[in-house]
Amino acid sequence: MDIGRLLESGRYAGKTAVVALAITSVVLPPYAYAQQGSAPGAKSGQSAPIGAPNVGWPRDFDVGDNRLEIYQPQIETWDGDTITGRSALAIGPKDGAPTYGFAQFTARAQVDKSAGLVQLSDIKVDKVEVVTAPDKAAMVKAAIDQRLPKTGLVARLDQLQASYAVNQKIEALRTQPVDNSPPKIVFTDTLTILVPISGEPAMRSVQGAPAYQRVFNTRALILQDSNGVFHLQAAGTWYESSSLAGTWLVTPKPSAELQAAASAALKQAEADPLLNKDGKAITPPPAILVSSVPTELIQTNGQPQMLPVDGTQLLTMSNADHAVFMETASNSFYVLISGRWFRSAGMNGPWTFVASDALPADFKKISPNDPQANVLVSVSGTPQAKEAAIAATIPQTSTVKRSTTTTVSYSGAPQFAPVEGTALKYAVNTAQPVIMVSPTSYFVVVNGVWFTSRSANGPWVVAAEVPPVIYTIPVNSPVYYVTYVRVYSVQPETVVVGYTPGYMGVMVAPGGTVVYGTGYVYPSYVGATWWYPYPTTYGYGASFALGAAAGFGFGFAAGWAWGAAVGPAWGPYWGAGGWNRWGYANAGVTNVYGRWGGSATVAHAWGTTWNGTEWGARSGYGTTARGTEVAGRSAGAFNPYTGNYA
Repeated sequence: MDIGRLLESGRYAGKTAVVALAITSVVLPPYAYAQQGSAPGAKSGQSAPIGAPNVGWPRDFDVGDNRLEIYQPQIETWDGDTITGRSALAIGPKDGAPTYGFAQFTARAQVDKSAGLVQLSDIKVDKVEVVTAPDKAAMVKAAIDQRLPKTGLVARLDQLQASYAVNQKIEALRTQPVDNSPPKIVFTDTLTILVPISGEPAMRSVQGAPAYQRVFNTRALILQDSNGVFHLQAAGTWYESSSLAGTWLVTPKPSAELQAAASAALKQAEADPLLNKDGKAITPPPAILVSSVPTELIQTNGQPQMLPVDGTQLLTMSNADHAVFMETASNSFYVLISGRWFRSAGMNGPWTFVASDALPADFKKISPNDPQANVLVSVSGTPQAKEAAIAATIPQTSTVKRSTTTTVSYSGAPQFAPVEGTALKYAVNTAQPVIMVSPTSYFVVVNGVWFTSRSANGPWVVAAEVPPVIYTIPVNSPVYYVTYVRVYSVQPETVVVGYTPGYMGVMVAPGGTVVYGTGYVYPSYVGATWWYPYPTTYGYGASFALGAAAGFGFGFAAGWAWGAAVGPAWGPYWGAGGWNRWGYANAGVTNVYGRWGGSATVAHAWGTTWNGTEWGARSGYGTTARGTEVAGRSAGAFNPYTGNYA
């Protein structure tokens, strides 16, 4: 069988449902999947009935005192009559957090093109791996083997084609390297607020205040008066400076003219006040750092304090809000930022990227019970890194009513730019990722759901299929994150959709460890009345955690030091309220489908414990990957000003 020719002849282009392959059968009675043969009296060439019922994902069942969940199978190869693939799985105590693994399987595939069916036989689970709990692998494999149908199963040909076609494009895309260019890294022992500007400052007039202009492409309110002086409002205080990159001083008494200009500017477009949770001004006022290039701010509570890491030749900066180490053998500093390691001979740089599989051997010796244990997620080859990589492939799924609709707002008429390396185009003047496949075919992802329309202006309906070409959008495109959103199955009134953590910015780098962000600097759209930020990698203190109490998760530490909650504002992070608050929370348990209300029901949320407990912002003591309670980073970030881990 020529699978390439088969894919070309099949109607795979829009049906991206993942077939219930061999692994599906582990959770339903074997007789439900057995090949039934042709119906009595059926003539040759007529469709045989399909024995496999519609199956939702994930599927779960009890194995002794443990709960086992199996996720959508992914077809990896189709060579002649042999199919191979894998399914991610989670297993753990019913009242605790799971650990992750995968099952690899093979099956023989006999195609009946005229009937549109595939007979799967000789189904075999070749390997089960549970990376941080290897003793459970045999138990899981035995449980799956026990439930495999001995007579095989029947699947729809178009669903198999869809799964294979889309997965091949996705897997090819995943081999593209992310950008690991170092950001500007700034250490400070003074309470400081980082105010990023998205590229070169874009100045816009303030209606009703002709003596002022506004720096439009930043989340903060920055004005410039007719004398060239900049004025910034942050944390309940006004600051001023002769240049954006210069020293910012507190304005003792803001003029009435300035405050009137600020009110006029906010009527045009809102800004983030960068206040703490109670909305009160921060006293004493923090220092300000404004930057128009990718920047990560590392804060310490006083002078840096280095402590030894047990069992290694490493020192760790114990009072920093990031993971900072010194390797004593070379007197080199290592910092972990957004899942990436950077090295320098001194804290002032210059910094160079270090691949996770090129770190000094002592990093693998960090104990799972150490306060810095979460960095093991970012050390290639560790069980924690392997488990996190598996967790990053597990989708959050939801069943959405096909009657659900959406709208897309543009700044003026829709404007499109090419998606490099493809025939696609994307809309640049909207906060939503609108993709033009052709002049009469448009797709958009809104809160994890694909919609389609024949016009860029709608009306938009839930998409029952997504062209595989969309999954060729390269990593250097600002709308790359939509490739992590899928349509899994379609029913007359509902569609099962899902997204993996890549939709929220977490992906597996070629080295096998998870990172936050692609590292690419995407130019934001700046219009006359609004600007739309694209995905950014640095500036938010993105960090990971993996713990027995709560599983895998990630969150943002920026702003914690002064009580604010600063986080990303692109794509799924952007909400109706504009500057949503993503600090103090694990974005890994965020369920964007909840925004649809009664239009969507959630099937599974990755990053949660079985009982729904969120890996959230918790101060005080955390839990390491081995379950030992220590004064660790349960959300991967430490607030040096309160002494708490979040």
